[in-house]
Amino acid sequence: MRSRFLSGPAQLRSTLAAAQDRGLFIVDNISGPDSAIAELAPTLHLHAAFNDQFINKPPTREQITARLAKLKTITHWRGYAVETVISYSMSIKISRNWVNELAARVFTLAPVGAVAGVPVG
Repeated sequence: MRSRFLSGPAQLRSTLAAAQDRGLFIVDNISGPDSAIAELAPTLHLHAAFNDQFINKPPTREQITARLAKLKTITHWRGYAVETVISYSMSIKISRNWVNELAARVFTLAPVGAVAGVPVG
């Protein structure tokens, strides 16, 4: 149901327009390949950010560690990355440790609003 809603511009337009009217932005987790948010948001002057990957999908220590390493590659390539973490206790612990080491990696953790509206590509 959610993927069908996100892929249909007609269904999505009123929701995105309401967000824009309220001065909000949207984070698209890109749960399906046909999300219409990337197409519609600019036409509505709505700022949007797009998830690059889920850190913990599936939620294994190896997967989380590998995806955090991939985050560095994405950030170097584009200048920023948007990551989503599902709140499993192991994910939070590993992510917290990784965040505490950011200064040594020359990264800055910023709220997603800092990149909402930055052109993708």
